[in-house]
Order: sequence, then C-alpha cells, then structure tokens
Amino acid sequence: MHAFRVGLAASILLAACGGDDQGANPPGDDVADAEKGDSAARSSRAPSLSSLTPSRSIAGSPSLRLSVAGAGFVSRSVVRFGSSALTTTFSSATHLRATVPAALLATPGAYNVTVRNPSGATSGPVRFVVESPAPVVTALSPSSATQGQAGLTLVISGTGFRPSVTVLFAGSTIPVISVTPTQVVCALSATMLSSPGVVSVVVRDPLGASSNATAFEVRAPAPTLSSIEPASLPVGSGATTLTLGGTGFFPGSQVVVGGVTLAPTSASATRLEVSLPASVIAAVGVVAVTVRNPAPGGGASSALPLSIAGWQNRTISDANGPPALVGAGVVAAFNRVYVIGGRTSLSWDGGRTSQSTLWSWDPAAGAWDPPVPFPPSMQGRWKASVAYDGANGKIVVFGGWGAQSALGDQWLYDPVSGFAAVDPSAIPPALTPRGSASMTYDAARRRVLLVGGTVNSYDPLGGMFSWNGASWRSIPSERSAHWIAQEGIGCDRVAATCWIFGGLSDTAGFETADLLVERDGAGTFSPVVGVTPGPTARADAAAVLDEARGSFEVFGGHSGAGARLVGDAWSWDGMAWKQDTGIGPSARASAGMTMAPNVGGGVAILFGGATQTQTWNAPAILSNELWYHVSAAPVRCPSPVTQGRSVTVSVPMSASIQGGHWVSSGVSLVACNRYTITTSGSGSICGTPIPSADGVTSGRCEATLSRDGALVGMVSAMPPVDRGTNQFLPGAGSAMRLAPEAGALYLGIDDDGQAQTGGYSVTIDY
Repeated sequence: MHAFRVGLAASILLAACGGDDQGANPPGDDVADAEKGDSAARSSRAPSLSSLTPSRSIAGSPSLRLSVAGAGFVSRSVVRFGSSALTTTFSSATHLRATVPAALLATPGAYNVTVRNPSGATSGPVRFVVESPAPVVTALSPSSATQGQAGLTLVISGTGFRPSVTVLFAGSTIPVISVTPTQVVCALSATMLSSPGVVSVVVRDPLGASSNATAFEVRAPAPTLSSIEPASLPVGSGATTLTLGGTGFFPGSQVVVGGVTLAPTSASATRLEVSLPASVIAAVGVVAVTVRNPAPGGGASSALPLSIAGWQNRTISDANGPPALVGAGVVAAFNRVYVIGGRTSLSWDGGRTSQSTLWSWDPAAGAWDPPVPFPPSMQGRWKASVAYDGANGKIVVFGGWGAQSALGDQWLYDPVSGFAAVDPSAIPPALTPRGSASMTYDAARRRVLLVGGTVNSYDPLGGMFSWNGASWRSIPSERSAHWIAQEGIGCDRVAATCWIFGGLSDTAGFETADLLVERDGAGTFSPVVGVTPGPTARADAAAVLDEARGSFEVFGGHSGAGARLVGDAWSWDGMAWKQDTGIGPSARASAGMTMAPNVGGGVAILFGGATQTQTWNAPAILSNELWYHVSAAPVRCPSPVTQGRSVTVSVPMSASIQGGHWVSSGVSLVACNRYTITTSGSGSICGTPIPSADGVTSGRCEATLSRDGALVGMVSAMPPVDRGTNQFLPGAGSAMRLAPEAGALYLGIDDDGQAQTGGYSVTIDY
C-alpha cells in the first residue's frame, strides 16, 4: 500500500515538471494551457472603460443594474463604485454587468466608476452622477411686474432647493440672494422688466436637475391718453404727424385712429408720434383716437376726438332724394336727417311748387329712403319751423308759407305713427300763423323754442313760445332790442344757453348782425356787443348749435340790396367769432342745417338753398346739394385731466386799458386739459378791491381749454362790467377770460377803460 502511494506521487511530480513523453498533456490539453497563458496576460494589462448605462440616478433610488462597456475585461474583473466593489458579472472582454446597491445611491454627488482586473490593473474613471431630486417651484411672489418699473425682489417658493442652485429668468441667470430648502430669493433688474411678455422662471440644481418652468408676466402698463396735437386737421391735408401725450407709452404701443391701427414713429413714456396716412384724413368727420398696449396687461386708453375739419359735398344721384329746394325744413332724428317741404321755385306761382313730401337721408348708408307724402289734410309748405322734440320723441312742424298765405297749424311726426295734427286748441292765439320762424330744441330745459317769424316776406312778427309736448306757453319776457325773423337759433344743453344771430329787424327794416344770448331759461335774450370781427348782417342763414364743441355755427344767408347772397361760415364759442376759411358750398340762402345723428360728434349737414336769387329777368337757381361740415374748433373734453403743474402770471395795471388787458402765461395749451385759476393781489379794478372782485368765495374757478380753436369753457373769476354804469354784474358772464392764442394761455380783464390801481397775479394749475 505504501509503495503504491509513493509511486503515484512520483508520477504526478514528474508530469508537473515536464517529465518524459509518458507525462505530457493529451493534445487537447496543449490548447487549454495556451488560453490560460493569454488570460494571465490580459489580467496583467489595465482595462479601459468607455461608458456606463445608465450614467446617472436620482438620490434615494433603489439598487440598479449597471452596464459597463470598455475593453480588457476578464472573468474576474470587478466594477468599483467609488471605493466600493460591486457584484460583477463577466459578459465578455468588452462588457460587464454590475449591481449598484441602494445604499450607494442615497447621497447626491458625482462618483468615479472604475474596473479592476485580478492583477490589480485598474481602468480610468467614468463619472456616475447621483442627482438630487429635481427642485419643484410652486409659486412666485410677485408673479408679475409692470414693464418699465424699477428692479424688484422675486421670491420663489417650492421644494428641493440646495444652497448652490441657480435661477434662470427667460433663460438668463439672475442673482440669487438667499436659499432655503423651500425658498429662493433673487433679484430682477429693471432691464429684465423692460419688455412686456410672459417669461419662464426655472430653478436648476448644482448637479443639473431643473425644476418645472413657471410663468412670470411682465405686463405692459395701461395707457392713458390726455392730449392729441393737433386736435383738428383740414380734410384732405395728406399724411400728417399726430403727437399724443399721456402715460404708459412705449415703442410697442399702437395708436388707433378711426379704426386704423398705426405704429408710432417715435415713443417715450409720455409722448407718441404717429404718421397719419392721407386715407385717414380723406373725409370730414370726428374720429376716435386711442392708444393700445399689448397683453399681458396693457389694454386701450380712453378715446379723444380728432376732428377732420372742413366741407365735403356728399350729394349723390338717388331717385329717392329730394329735388332742388329752397326753404325746406331740415332736422336730425331717429338716426336720419329729414328734409320736410320746401319749394322748387321762387317765382310767384300761387304756391304750386310748395312741396308736400318728407325725405329722409341715412348717413350710415349714405342713401335716401323712399319719400313719405304729407297726409291729405296737411298743406304743402316752405319755410316751416321744424325741430326734433327730444323729450317726447317727435319732430315738430309748425306753420310755414302755404299756397296763398302763412300757416298756423302744427304737426308731429315719427317714423312709426307718421304725421299727426295737433289740436288747434293747443295753439295759443298769440302764436299767429307765420313762416320763417326760428325753432330749436332746448335740451337743458326739455322744451322746443319758437321765436319770431314773418307773415309775409318783410314784416317780422314778435313773440317767443315754448312747447312741452302737449301745449304751447307764451314767454313774454323774451322781448329784447329787436324782434327778428329769418334768424339762426341754437341751444346748448351743457351751458344751458341759447343763441340767436341775424335775421330781419323790425326796428331797422333790414338784415342785422345782432347776436343775442339767453341764459336764464325765462326767455330774456340779451345782446352781445363789442365783439369783432364777426359775420356781416344777414338773414336766412343756416345755423345750428354744435354741442360737441359748444359752438354756434352759421353759414350763408342774404344781405343788403338785392338780397345779395353770402357764402361764409362762422362759429361762435361764447367768447369770440371764428371764420372758417376752407373751401365749401357756394353762397346761398334759405338752406337747412342740422347736426348729423350718427356720423360722429360734431358733424353738421347742410341741404339745399337758393344759390342765385330771383330777378326780373332771371329765375332763382336752387340746390339739392348735401354737404357735410366739421368745425375746426376742438371737441369738448369728455372728462378733466389730473392736474400736476402750476405757473403764476403777474398782471400789471395801467392807468387805462381800453378793450381789455391780455398777457401770455407761457403755458402751452393741451387739448382737453383742466385749468384751475386763482387770483390774488391788491388795489382795485373799476373801484372794486382785489381779490374780492373775483366774485368767487374761494377765489378759484375752472375752465376747460384747447390749443386749437376757441375757448370751450368760460372762467367766471371776474364779473363783467355794465358799460353804462361801470358796475360789476355778478352771474351774468365773465370779463376775466382765457383764450387760446398762438399756442399759449392768455388771461385778461376787460376794464372798460377805467382806472386801475395796484396789480394782481393769476396762478394756473394744469
């Protein structure tokens, strides 16, 4: 037994040492020995590592399978995660698999992954990132800002914020002030708030994880429009620059003029300039001007009116339209302009050419409606008195000249009921038959006024009457310096004032240039004297009160020997006359004029008239032209503008100031600005001490002014002086006044040439 063991051991030893041919490995063993040699050689070389899949994970994730790609791997290669060896599975010399336990993924950070072969040779590292959970943004405070405001502090609330986070605002990094796990405080500069829009806010972890994007709005300011300059442009004037004043403007603002959107050519926070194309100024009218800022925020400003001023012929060929007429009643109502009656000839024909028809013009459609005949019992007539009774919703027609004589009947009209006769018992005996009486609606007192008239072509009738929708009332206090006929009349509801101009005078027997004003509602018409220049004496002028501007508009008429026709246009603003120098209709008389009901604030419509008077050897020439007219005077302000500036003007006194004392304040007027006037000083004016002469307990009063055109509101800071007694007349008007002259604010007192002492100053807040 022992001999056998010794011999076996010797045989094994010989074989291990190479021995003789009897101890050699079978042929197949030679290949195995070669592979073992190659493996040993590979394991002695350093492996290389090219990629990891995955290469990152979120902290707190469970264990994961890591795929390792590279070269030089052997069966006993080990993947190491930082300093920890991982359980590794050999797939090939270029691929290993390993398990990363959850414990190694618990802490965020960047870890080196390597491969070590049994010989100790180790690859270069590849980074594996354990990320923090992505930060979450839940709220921004504030979540919006107004474009152009100064920088602000932005507070970001959420979760998962680490000390080294960065904040991206619209993709750009912004300064971080402080960080807690639930709040990041950072700074936004004014530059970041310079353009409106919606931008994203993102919080980024130091290891690259990004939060959800949260919207922050840079809101455009809400614009305010306080002025436009010029406030009036001549029709057809071509491309023009319009300057707008206000707040909240910026280059992205848009200007809307009459529905046309325009981009500004120049912009600052308080001023915009825009080029108006010729197409915007091609037709007379009043267009709305607004400024619109884009969203977010923004919106449109309130509108200011821009007058496209001048005359424009709107006559069209329309089978429904009226013929050429003289003495037709023209009135606006029910979104139409009505032409009532009239005459197609001035030749004596027994009244056969007096019309028994009502025509209506639709300004919106630019067309005539089918004509409406008078009822059989309503005579044809011309130079009837016509007005729209706004309180009762009826057109009132009184009198006129019929076939043989003046008429004294009254009719009411509306489109639904047609014509209806008024019971003669409702017409007082004093309201005798007449034609050429002036009639208008006094909206301030909800009454229709009828003044004067004639029983024939030459003899004026007296009397003033008011209609309340059911009956007439005679107003005996109306009598003034003149009874008049064929005059122009209009009432302003805002100022509660009525005006009468021109006509035939029973004292002079011919045309007058008298201007009368009624303020008390009792029919007390007082003459306005000493105003020059102004329209010449005339009768049969077309006249209307433009409430949008507070101006009394007068056009044409006849004057002097041979009833010479005139063709000039004037507007009275309560302080002065202003002549319209634009090209308009030819000279004519007995035309009708009214304010358009739905074309826009302050558009007058003139129809018909005689463009050549009757002579022994030539007939009159009549017109059926329809003209639109817009005054160059500024439209009334819709509301006052906040005051913010002040200037004081000293007014020295001289021994005698004939016709008024005027000084420039140097204040540039802006359309629709509100001015507050304060007077102070010492001495006296016409013997009345200053400042008690201002007639206002507080010494303050207000007026609304405009740069272009006449005064819109009057200043009652100084009562006027009766030129006969040199006594102040409180409540009767204003001697101290404001007027736009050459783009500056002027103040003055008409002292009637009386001696002045001392001096006073005027402070203007605007």
